[in-house]
Amino acid sequence: MKSNSGNEAQAAQLSDRLEIAKVYQYWRKMLTSPMITVGWRKIKYSPHTETRLLVINAALEEINQMTERNGFTIRMQKVFWTGLGPNALVTTSCFSATKLKKWTIDIEEHHPLGALMDLNIIDTNGMSISRKDTHIQPRTCMVCQKDIYTCRRGKPHSHQEYLAAINELILRERFGQYDTER
Repeated sequence: MKSNSGNEAQAAQLSDRLEIAKVYQYWRKMLTSPMITVGWRKIKYSPHTETRLLVINAALEEINQMTERNGFTIRMQKVFWTGLGPNALVTTSCFSATKLKKWTIDIEEHHPLGALMDLNIIDTNGMSISRKDTHIQPRTCMVCQKDIYTCRRGKPHSHQEYLAAINELILRERFGQYDTER
């Protein structure tokens, strides 16, 4: 039997998913180009709200730069809050969901906070475009850099290892440099 706090946490997650779904459904009615969903990677040891906001803002800034670099514009951008923190939806003038997916994967893989970002592409039919759809390898674990699915199944990392990896990413973003010549 689950504890009350476990049931409350599950109820809060379900409530957040429903709230996100409502916003998504509203936007989808107006969708004439693919949509980028912007979130933070929901790992077992998720960062605090301040870190989530840092991740969302960094992702939005990078999406804006990516869009401009590739000759497109942002059509709509909406940031909204759920009980789990900030999320965002973005549409651009780019009509290729595959291009957008490749560009967002580039952000996830090369931005210092990319390992904490969850950038998804929804095409105009409401279908999610996966890494597999674009023939790109799955994400890697932020602790050991192995295939993420291997680590999820085996659960080899401790709470402290995840927190250390998250803190390292944040410190690198705040005080380090990364390649902007992509």
